[in-house]
This record gives sequence, structure tokens and C-alpha cells, in this order.
Amino acid sequence: MFNLHESRNDAQQRFYEVYSTLRKRICLLEYEPGKRLSEHALAEEFNISRTPIRRVLTTLENEGMVEIRHGAGNYVSTVELDYLCDIYAMRMELVMLIPQKLKSPMPDSVLQQMQQLLIKSQQINQNQSPQHAFAEINLELFEITLQAIDSRALCEMLSLLFYKSARMWPFLLKDNRLLKKETDILSEEITDLTRVLQAGHHNSIATILRFHIECALYRLQQYCLAQNPSTAATAKAATATAATVKTTTKTKASAPKTAIKQ
Repeated sequence: MFNLHESRNDAQQRFYEVYSTLRKRICLLEYEPGKRLSEHALAEEFNISRTPIRRVLTTLENEGMVEIRHGAGNYVSTVELDYLCDIYAMRMELVMLIPQKLKSPMPDSVLQQMQQLLIKSQQINQNQSPQHAFAEINLELFEITLQAIDSRALCEMLSLLFYKSARMWPFLLKDNRLLKKETDILSEEITDLTRVLQAGHHNSIATILRFHIECALYRLQQYCLAQNPSTAATAKAATATAATVKTTTKTKASAPKTAIKQ
């Protein structure tokens, strides 16, 4: 069980390990929306008391990933597609702050990890569970990107919004028809980022990220349109905006080649 004599730093590290594990499971839909999360079962799994488990669940509730129903239990929150669209729009603006906060010099490990991730992304379709592999690589890409940023506050804001929206991919990729297309797009994004890191054009990182977030928003809105035809006006506006961003990105950045694929 939880060691009361361990240092505060050790306790904080233990908290983060449990928190990040549960957050990842939710993002990968290993815990699907509506699943009940037992404090007792989680405490046994992680060999800690229920008190830190409650703290983790409260944190996840504050981040919109868990719903605590007093007297009924703790449940994974549902995915609201309209809200996801709002989050993607906010992420698109927030990443443009990255050039002001990049590490200098850029750690060599960022490029090395990006190169390794590119190889993994090219093997997604050979994986026994390609949807799961795609979602994991998407998480890894984000975490590598954070390593290039020299601002704790910006990293915290980016993380909050990213993990709120990360469930989009395993949710949408339950449709196998989308998997090959999205895998190609993800590989192109990693290729673009690898290219600018190799060239030392670090300020282009934000432009590439914004472009791909915009494209993802477009595809999400197209999915919403398919589910609810009344959102046609929103989807039409998204199409026009994505086309504008595509043109702007190709002008400003030397690397991006990704196009919105129908």
C-alpha cells in the first residue's frame, strides 16, 4: 500500500504515474465513455490507498474526462463532438505561441525521437491493432512536441486541450475506412516536423501543427455533419477555412505537403 513515509516528491511522482496511466487509458478508449471506475479496484491495481485514487479522479473530472456522481460512482465522461470542435479551434490558436517559447538550442533528443516515431507511424497498418497503434503514436507525437517548448505554462495549457480532444481518433477510427487515410496524414505530419527539425527551421513547427489541427477540425466537422445534417453551415465554413490554411501553410513553411483528403 501507499508508503506514508515516502517523500513528497515521491508521492507526487506516484500521483502522476497513476494519473497519466488513467488519462492514457481514457484517451485510447481502453476505458470507454460511460465505464464505471472503481476506486477499490484501482487502489488494488496500483497498490495505493483510495485517497490518492480519489485525487486522481478529481483531477480527471476537472479536466472533463471523468464524471463523479456522488452516491453512484465515478464514470468516464462522454465525448461531445460539438465541444471537441471548440477545443480544436482553441488549440489551433494556442500553438501559434510556440515559436516564442521554443528551447534554444533545440535538444537533439527531439529530432531523434521524431525520426523513430516516423518509422513507427509507417508501420501502423501492419500492427495487430492499428487503431490503437495510431492513437498511441498520436499521443507520443504530442509529448515529443512538448519537449521542444521552454514554457511550463504553455505546456500545461496545450496538454489540457490536447488530452480533452485525443479521444477523437480511436472514436472515429472505429470506422476502418478512415484508418488508412488518417494513417497517411499522421505520417505526413511527422515527416513535415522531422524535415524542419533537420533543417533547423524550428519556427515552422507551429505552422505545421496549426495546419494539421485545422485539417483535423475539418474532418471532425465533416463527421458531425454526417451525424447531424443541420450542421451543414458549420461544415461548409470549415471547408473554406481549411482551404485557406492549406494555402497559407504552404507559403509560410518550407516542409508541409499534406492536403485534406476526401
